[in-house]
Amino acid sequence: MRFAVVQFPGSNCDQDCVHALQVLGQEARLVWHQETKIDPSEGVILPGGFSYGDYLRCGAIARFSPIMGAVKAAAERGQVVVGAVGDDVFGQSAIKNFTDQGVNTEYLATVPGSSGVAPIWVDADGDNRIIVV
Repeated sequence: MRFAVVQFPGSNCDQDCVHALQVLGQEARLVWHQETKIDPSEGVILPGGFSYGDYLRCGAIARFSPIMGAVKAAAERGQVVVGAVGDDVFGQSAIKNFTDQGVNTEYLATVPGSSGVAPIWVDADGDNRIIVV
């Protein structure tokens, strides 16, 4: 199978995903978040991420990226879309939200540990404080 690994600014493990797929004998390519198309024959991998010095919410920013329309269309066509969340209240909330929106979460893994939620406060001088939950 061939996979498109979506790459956002600040993505974490996107290169690792490509490498792991290739080791498993699969074709994989990076798809920059500004692209607008994913081939109907490809599965989609959404890796985790750190973003912009960790002071902005990468998920909130990523949802406005042009590629997300193609990811949604791929999921609606029944293509494989793979991701992961932590086994905590934040991950369970994400799964419930996806399910409520009609997204098939069959390939959304729940992994042990935190979803990596980190509330971040930025003061007027641009200094930030992070609390990892």
